[in-house]
Amino acid sequence: MASATEASYVSLREIREVFAAGSTVPSPDYQAARQAPEDTTGAARAVLRRDLGTLDL
Repeated sequence: MASATEASYVSLREIREVFAAGSTVPSPDYQAARQAPEDTTGAARAVLRRDLGTLDL
């Protein structure tokens, strides 16, 4: 779980770096960076759901 959430966090920081470098929302750099958080956050959700599914409540 930790590695999945870390990847999500890192991908968000990469978007921040793209903006800090002067890119704007319509730029190709931003558009490329934007996909990573969607992918990594989706992966983190899947891991969390799998972990929660193993709980015996």
